[in-house]
Amino acid sequence: MPKAPLTLSFIIVGGGIGGLSAAVQLARSGHTVTVLEGNKATEDTGAGINVPPNAARILINLGLCELLDKFGVYPKAIVYRRYKNGQELARHDASQMKAKHGASYYNIHRGELAAGLIDLIRGFDTTDIRFDAGVVSVNPPENEDSKPSVTLKDGLTLVADLIIGADGIRSITRPVVTGSNDRPTDTGDVAFRSLIPTEKMLEDPDLASLVTEQEVNVWLGPGRHIVSYNISDKKQYHLAIARPGDPSLYVNESWIVTADPDVMRAGFEDWEPRVVKLLNLVDVANKRKLVDRPPNLTWVHSSKRILLLGDACHPMLPYRAQGAAMAMEDAAALGVLFSYVSSPTDINDFVLAYQEQRAARCGEAQMASQQNRDEFHLPDGEAQRARDAKYAHGNPIAVEKGNRNAFDHDAAEIARAWLRGRGVDVCIAQQSRSV
Repeated sequence: MPKAPLTLSFIIVGGGIGGLSAAVQLARSGHTVTVLEGNKATEDTGAGINVPPNAARILINLGLCELLDKFGVYPKAIVYRRYKNGQELARHDASQMKAKHGASYYNIHRGELAAGLIDLIRGFDTTDIRFDAGVVSVNPPENEDSKPSVTLKDGLTLVADLIIGADGIRSITRPVVTGSNDRPTDTGDVAFRSLIPTEKMLEDPDLASLVTEQEVNVWLGPGRHIVSYNISDKKQYHLAIARPGDPSLYVNESWIVTADPDVMRAGFEDWEPRVVKLLNLVDVANKRKLVDRPPNLTWVHSSKRILLLGDACHPMLPYRAQGAAMAMEDAAALGVLFSYVSSPTDINDFVLAYQEQRAARCGEAQMASQQNRDEFHLPDGEAQRARDAKYAHGNPIAVEKGNRNAFDHDAAEIARAWLRGRGVDVCIAQQSRSV
């Protein structure tokens, strides 16, 4: 990655996957970056995360190939199943992802990925990452000659050339940028997640194949679904559930809190035996209320010095496995653009180019995730049978086209093409290769 002719200072509010990715990308470009995370430790929600090829290529380019290959698991297939009997509704081959899309499809522990990004951040002399550094206000510049700032919970004020709000769906940066205090919409669903030691599963002949066959399994049922896969070098099995919740589960808006395993198990008693057995192995679980927002086209404050990234501007429901990937794409686009900033006037153009390049794609991904929710949760009946028939006789050309749209997208190259259109002499960073 080339070093920018003009060095800028960035404050990133939020130390999730998106904020950490942005910090690495901007630090590689030679900028000074401070990451402010309100939690006391690295992001580790005890859950897996999907890293599809469009995100894996970005991480490999950052130098995280070894981490992905060490801790990640690349599934051989993604299999959709009927909840009652485990009947296979559709099978999508994932073994050729690298050949088709330039990188494998990985499942990895969120905490392991976050730790890898933090290690990269700490390898730069121009970066600082602060935990337990909750931001209570984001303050736009008072005039053209001033800079934006943030105020921390301890009263400290920090100033930077630009502020990036990567602070999630409950973002305090978002209303500053959009001018609206709109609240997320309640979907009525709650997500539960748990990790099961695979050694326990291997002791049960009915569950052992879920580990050894190395597949993502998705069980679809009325009003709910389950996703499961290996992570942590096949030492842990990630189990995620989305189902209707009741008001007692909605203590906080989109907070992740500890869940009673019995509450997680409730409502799955009549699902296929393997699901029941998996749930009976759950000792520790967490839950969060699933809330949503419509696509948002305003990512940049009128001053052009405060902008949004990731769930702060395009929150994704967990029905398409692209939420973190979209945030990594955002970060990659910013990294390329700000590698070539040479004057303050470039900043205005670059942040608007970032918004233009990213907003439509992320809005489409949001809508696709919402549509998947409706399709996954159909009640038994005519619509469900039509869905199952569509899955069973899926058009391979349509599937391949959808995969290309999702997995071949190159946010960094789109940013480079935009720069070339401005007459900038753009170089392409050498990409590390996955083994």
